[in-house]
Amino acid sequence: MVEWDLKDIESKALLEISNSSTTNEAENIRVKYLGRSGLITKIIKELGSLPADERPRAGSEVNALKEKISIEIESRLKSLSKVEAPEEDTIDITLPGIVHETGSIHPVAQVIREICDIFSQMGFRIVDGPEIDTEYYNFEVLNIPLEHPSRDAFDTFYIRKNILLRSQTSNLQGRIMEKEKPPLR
Repeated sequence: MVEWDLKDIESKALLEISNSSTTNEAENIRVKYLGRSGLITKIIKELGSLPADERPRAGSEVNALKEKISIEIESRLKSLSKVEAPEEDTIDITLPGIVHETGSIHPVAQVIREICDIFSQMGFRIVDGPEIDTEYYNFEVLNIPLEHPSRDAFDTFYIRKNILLRSQTSNLQGRIMEKEKPPLR
């Protein structure tokens, strides 16, 4: 059997482990010493050729060395992996944000847009007005008499006296006719 200087092997291995700068280097050192054809594995295989009285002492020394090198390599691999790849839980603020896909337009809203586009192309103007309006613009400008059923409290939502939720879209016509001169489009 070849005589092995375990202290020398230990010091060389620990020096190589501490000098490793990447996880690949540390993994290569692990294979060199602890792999199938590694140095420590060769020594363990040769323990069988020792005299029976020396085997227990030599075996415990080799196993202690193997354990020490294994622990050092694992420790080095952990520290190098933290340096090489930051933890997945951390957020890298330099990365671009996640683009969320926007939803689609509601079918009714899409039809309204298409109708507005058609009338705009024909020369009409699209006008929008208030949802809460006065009784004057909602009924009187449109010549709706006081006794008309649409003026009843159960057909119209009055907020205060003379102020109500518009019950039709025609109330906007009175506002536009007061502001602009004919012809209106």
